[in-house]
Amino acid sequence: MSVGTIVVLVIVSACVIGVAVAVTKVLRAVKSVTSDVRSIVSHIPKDLDINREIEMELETTPKSLNAMTSVYLPQIEKDFPEFNYFEFKTRAENLLKSAFDAITQENTDLLVNASSDLTHQVSNIISSNQNSRQREAFSDVTVHRTEIKHYTKVNGTCKITLQSAIGYHHFIKSFSGQVISGSETSMKQTRYETELVYIQDTNQVTEGDTALGMNCPNCGAPIKALGNKVCPYCGSGVSEVNVRVWEINAFRES
Repeated sequence: MSVGTIVVLVIVSACVIGVAVAVTKVLRAVKSVTSDVRSIVSHIPKDLDINREIEMELETTPKSLNAMTSVYLPQIEKDFPEFNYFEFKTRAENLLKSAFDAITQENTDLLVNASSDLTHQVSNIISSNQNSRQREAFSDVTVHRTEIKHYTKVNGTCKITLQSAIGYHHFIKSFSGQVISGSETSMKQTRYETELVYIQDTNQVTEGDTALGMNCPNCGAPIKALGNKVCPYCGSGVSEVNVRVWEINAFRES
């Protein structure tokens, strides 16, 4: 065999080996990609199931609250011995439900124990929806829990902020029936705050007066302690003129 023939054979063999190696690498790469694709495909249903489980948990788990009842309730009961927390908590919860119903039915007559301020607030929401040519609806409302969030005393007025964990179906539709926001099928978990304000009888307050303070009808001394029934200076009774009531005057989603 000539030298030329041997060189040709060597070159051909090298080419064959090179091609074989290249083919092997390509097959391995294809196999690897195929394996990865199969792995991804096999995990898609599982991932979808996990996402749905997360969604279900979000739909059914009540929101946590800034619960400060144990801190503020003793202070409130000290200032107002006759204050019944459970009564006002129930009133606040019922009022929220009635507000949702009033907005859905576009009828403020459905409000329960609402102050004029709160009635005006709901009326504005209804008017805003009507002006925007949309309808807002709440259904399946559940109040899971209500706690005191804050308590303040400023300039003779007193405010208690209640916070409630609430679940409901909520959506807004255009007049044509298209869902603009929310969902007709998914439950939403959220928080709402209601404000209880202790105010003096408006007949006792002059126009523009926001302090809502009181003076003793006998000696004229200021009555500084909220809930006082007796003047600390002369001992005269002040209960007849110190007429105040608790009102729920606002609510908002938080």
